Amino acid sequence: MASASPPIPTKPAPVDEWKLVDIKQQLFWPGLGLAGGGGLGIVAFAVSCLGAGMMSMVGLTSAGGGSTPTFWAFLVLALVLLQIPWSLVVMLAGMKMMRMESYGLALVGAGLALLPIGPAAIVTMPVGIWALVMLSSSEVREAFRQKAAGQSYR
Repeated sequence: MASASPPIPTKPAPVDEWKLVDIKQQLFWPGLGLAGGGGLGIVAFAVSCLGAGMMSMVGLTSAGGGSTPTFWAFLVLALVLLQIPWSLVVMLAGMKMMRMESYGLALVGAGLALLPIGPAAIVTMPVGIWALVMLSSSEVREAFRQKAAGQSYR
């Protein structure tokens, strides 16, 4: 009795011109949400730096200038400093997703958007889920591949 051989993987069918336009339109809103959420993260960074500066001045004047940093101060500082690279990657990933330019970066940015790094995560977490769902489609992956190869799409 002959055993059934495993199926031979086939190359995904090319996506036609109209489907590429449709996919690009579908990727626009989650990409815009990621880019906007990244921008919101940068604004939150600026506000938190301003707030941290004001709080340190209050701490220095009330403690007489001899206060020692605590674990919580270092934790807040680490989160504030992580917010800039997180925001930049999420914002860049959103822009690349809207333009269908880098599937890998769009996927990484959508995954990073799920991390609760700062207050912008209120926006980026649901948008990141939406972006991951959109990026998981085989048609979307093929559209990114075709666009990268310069095949039949401007």
